Amino acid sequence: MSDYELTVDGLDDLISDFNKIVKKYPDAAEKELYRQGGKWSEDVNEKMPTSYGKGKEPTLKKWKRTRVRDFSGHTLEIDVSNKAPHWHLIENGHELYITPERYAAMQEGKLTLKGARHKGKRRRKDSKGMIHAGFVPGKHYAEKTRKEWQSIYPERIKKFIDKMLKDHNL
Repeated sequence: MSDYELTVDGLDDLISDFNKIVKKYPDAAEKELYRQGGKWSEDVNEKMPTSYGKGKEPTLKKWKRTRVRDFSGHTLEIDVSNKAPHWHLIENGHELYITPERYAAMQEGKLTLKGARHKGKRRRKDSKGMIHAGFVPGKHYAEKTRKEWQSIYPERIKKFIDKMLKDHNL
């Protein structure tokens, strides 16, 4: 048998601190994840123009955040999407169709492709006589922000974890 005895003071306090973090962490992490989704959409909005020219409103800055929960009810990811129905056209680009009148004006040099965009009553591309005038490239605001966040996000989460541990004196 050994004549040595080991006593550790404060072990019960440490265990209770860990239990507090385990209970508090899912809720705090869920809130932080949701908050970071909002920050991401704000960063995308900063890249987008504040106006689009005559008569067009910047309606693209409408984001929706949805929590994706696992079987235990905890949020594992946040789905951030833009509610504007034409967001995908701005982000990824689209084909441009114009009326025959506008096409004729372009051929005569009276109108540029930028001016060929229809400002009055719109017709669908499959309407009779519409002419394919080219491809309007996408702006890729969300893609650019996603690439930036590959380095920003881990730093923000590390800061959050450090603050959480510091708040519990760990």
